[in-house]
Amino acid sequence: MSTSREPFEFESFYHVFNHARGKDNLFESEKDYPVFMGLVSKYIVDIADIYA
Repeated sequence: MSTSREPFEFESFYHVFNHARGKDNLFESEKDYPVFMGLVSKYIVDIADIYA
């Protein structure tokens, strides 16, 4: 599977999602939730609005 590396355009909407492989769980334990939210805070919150 190919992944696009083109930069996002300003003032545009994107559907960005996260999923596990096959039937694997995305979060293996409760400790994974704050790790994920920390990464969202570090890389996403300052540059994008999250609607859902």
